[in-house]
Amino acid sequence: MKSLLIVILLSIVTTIVSSQTKERAPINWETYRISDQNISIHLPKLPTRDDSNNVCDEIETRQYWTYAANVAYGLRIVSKSKVKIPSWCSEKRRFNRVTFDNRTNELERTATKILNADELIEQWNTQSGSVLEKRWIIDDLKRDRWIEVIVTGYGQSFAKESDFLKSVKVDQADELGKEIGDGSPVTLGDDIETVPLIPADSVPKNVEREPLRVIAKVKARYTDAARQANIQGTVTLRVVFLSNGGFGSISVIKELPYGLTEQAIAAAKKIIFFPDKINGVARTISKPVTFTFNIY
Repeated sequence: MKSLLIVILLSIVTTIVSSQTKERAPINWETYRISDQNISIHLPKLPTRDDSNNVCDEIETRQYWTYAANVAYGLRIVSKSKVKIPSWCSEKRRFNRVTFDNRTNELERTATKILNADELIEQWNTQSGSVLEKRWIIDDLKRDRWIEVIVTGYGQSFAKESDFLKSVKVDQADELGKEIGDGSPVTLGDDIETVPLIPADSVPKNVEREPLRVIAKVKARYTDAARQANIQGTVTLRVVFLSNGGFGSISVIKELPYGLTEQAIAAAKKIIFFPDKINGVARTISKPVTFTFNIY
């Protein structure tokens, strides 16, 4: 009986440890491949993946994101949709050069354009407090798409910035690259121990604080069952943001039926963020996160 109890306890401990370690990973720069797009890129970890489709604008968007040592790395592929524009669209817009120009015009309102030697690449810098985003846009409209390469972090430069950008291969992907496939189901934190959870409003006086920054948040998917039942509203979650850039527990504050709560939890696990910091030291905090579901 005692030996059976020991086996059960060891099994429980192993399960807890594996559930913690599978949501963090060491920083190991490797070449990753997106076979169906014939694109490869160098990344520090397996990224998350999110697909969306704006059928009325004839746009398909696929995003990949990963986090490593206070820097976020992203790849965004915007393509002409393979889905025919539905008749119910109140406004129908074809994917063409105007679509691309609208995107660059949108960036002009919020970012600074930097000229690059390669005429196919435009760079845009966006400063938000101490966080700097650098975004490069590769014009590949001859294949009905463009590619955005994004790096975000603190300060003016990032150690791997140049290597990251130069690693992108379009239509000549590295065949030896590791296939991303569906990507990681959760943002992988760094492979380091996390500090205990500290209340978000528990900030000592006379300290330098860098608040938690959400860099990328995917939209939670609407389920067919919820659409048929005409369910709309919000799901609110209590999310533990770990000091290593990954996630701890996620609990439900306000739920919705027909699988919408589960979709919100899945989306929350793919948030890319920079941890809350006190005097330069990252800390674990919990915060509410809301996802809104609208049928139209």
